[in-house]
Amino acid sequence: MFKIEESKKIGEYLAKLIDKKYESRRKFCREYIALDGGDREDEESIRKMSNRLSQMLKGIKTIQTYDLPIFTELLKVSCEEILTAGKYVVPNTRRITNYDIAFSRDEKEWEEYIQREDKLILNYDEYGMTVIDYALQCKNYHFLKYLVDKKYIWFIGENDKDFAYSNFGAGTSIKRREIGNTDILSVEMRNRTYLRSQMISLAIDNHDFKMLTELKAREIPSLYMTSYLGVRVPDCQKDYDADMIEHIAESNHEEIITYFADEFEIQTQQDKKYVFVFPYINELLDLLLKQKSKYADKALVKAIDHNKHTYHKLKKLIADAYEGYQKDLFWVNDESNLKKNANETIAKELDYFENGNMINFRQRFTPNLKCSQIEGITTNIIYVSYHSNNDVTQHFIDEINDYYNKIRNLMKNPITEGDLR
Repeated sequence: MFKIEESKKIGEYLAKLIDKKYESRRKFCREYIALDGGDREDEESIRKMSNRLSQMLKGIKTIQTYDLPIFTELLKVSCEEILTAGKYVVPNTRRITNYDIAFSRDEKEWEEYIQREDKLILNYDEYGMTVIDYALQCKNYHFLKYLVDKKYIWFIGENDKDFAYSNFGAGTSIKRREIGNTDILSVEMRNRTYLRSQMISLAIDNHDFKMLTELKAREIPSLYMTSYLGVRVPDCQKDYDADMIEHIAESNHEEIITYFADEFEIQTQQDKKYVFVFPYINELLDLLLKQKSKYADKALVKAIDHNKHTYHKLKKLIADAYEGYQKDLFWVNDESNLKKNANETIAKELDYFENGNMINFRQRFTPNLKCSQIEGITTNIIYVSYHSNNDVTQHFIDEINDYYNKIRNLMKNPITEGDLR
């Protein structure tokens, strides 16, 4: 039970609330008119509302029942708080939060929340959650896609070379508040890289191939740091997301499976081009086989092609390296000794990394060769651990693993009799 205060005290309290929240009472009047369905630019409406508000604030007139819903919305307080001049405060159940917006399906409501002057969308709430966290949690893909399409948020920066090692330059264009207030969302987008993988999972569920392409879904940032010259290979374990891989396997959508099974090319910060397959292709293939996916064989054939191309390219690079080595040491007459020395020297330039099944080779054996002329390869190779009862499928698996083993053996003993061409 509460007691309604006299009009003068209610007016004084309203004046404090309005002056605290709005830069002018005229602006408050314009927002009142707009929320009431009128034209906020109509000067006559603004004049009439300004006069009526002035009388309310002075206590000459009391606030009317039809004013209360609009006042509570604009001032973000309850009716009880207004009518008791701040003496009786109860929670405002109509107060919009990150949680409410994340579950909303109303585009108009999204846009109004984004355009709020207090920029609540940029904040954590009391649970340490942003609107993006909640939208991902409740799988509100349409809201997230709206934010991406309108360029309010992005998971991939416009400049591929302009990102930090840990992410693809995620960010937000939502205009910040006045200096001195902390905006969390821009920091959140850049530092919490799992937001992108969750968005990828939602795009897979919605069969949104265009979004997958925009998100560079099969890539990880460290691919762009690759260099066979400096022996820098991607850190695949850092960005591993088992849930995302399960979404791919369970998608039952040919275009999506094919997208993640295909080779793709990366142009690094050093302007070198490298060919990779999805860094978690081994795990994906095992899942497709376990689930007896109808697209498993198609993905296996693509894996065969990648391992086969990698094997033959590596073999040629080693053969060219040995040819250069022979020219440099033309004075060595003992061919067996030459091969032994070449084998040891070239093997030192071959590296295998369990993190992502990466191989690396740089071909640098001619003294006068410039750094820009050095050839090499860095890529991931595929091994399938699953055994299939289907003869055709198992044949594909055996072929993948056969090329995998050939590559590993070639790296251990690169110079072998008659095996270079």
